[in-house]
Amino acid sequence: MLLEACRHPLTDAQATRVEAYAAALGEAGPGLTVVRSLVDDGAQHAMADYQRFVRDIEQDLAEPSLVADYLGNFPQPKPELAARLRALHDLPQGTLGYEYVEFYRRHDLTLPGDDPNMPAIFVSHDMCHVIAGYGTTGQEEIALGALQLAVSDSDAHWVQFLGNLAVHEAGFFNNESIVGKMATLTREGAADLLSEALHRGSQCAADFTAADHLSLAATPLDEVRARYGVPARSSG
Repeated sequence: MLLEACRHPLTDAQATRVEAYAAALGEAGPGLTVVRSLVDDGAQHAMADYQRFVRDIEQDLAEPSLVADYLGNFPQPKPELAARLRALHDLPQGTLGYEYVEFYRRHDLTLPGDDPNMPAIFVSHDMCHVIAGYGTTGQEEIALGALQLAVSDSDAHWVQFLGNLAVHEAGFFNNESIVGKMATLTREGAADLLSEALHRGSQCAADFTAADHLSLAATPLDEVRARYGVPARSSG
């Protein structure tokens, strides 16, 4: 499925070959459905398929302590959530919470709660960015998804990785705040970054993506990484 997403343009013949390969391995899943929709019906139908799969696993991707009050998109800003997150910057420098807010400042991002287009599901996602040490370029978003999939081969991580590819490689994911890109993995060093991410994820001692990150906010980032056995990056 990863290689298929890198095929530009994607053809019916390619999709059919991948489907035959998956069937021979006894594999099925959302990736095959989304790509078939992309080939037969276009980007809008493929994105609708993807969004349907995301709804099924949204709770698994959300920050545990925020699920009850902040699951799903916001019809309007949630200033109390944004204030809670912004206050993490009052923690000592080098803690997970401090570095989380620094990540938003460094990349000029809006905190969840301040913008309805940034739902609370991004809290967990961006905490994972900080722990894994990846930025916000397309190739680093794909690398984060690959690392998470290698940490735990779950349906939630597979759908999330499929989303990374939909936004940054296949280019069919578009909404009010995201413009899909194509062929990100042809950028210099991107394939190496992806390969290293798969290896790093396979070396982790536990699944930091499912942690209660807000309860770890006062813990030094280096200690969090050590607790979950997250290897250091070597690629630039």
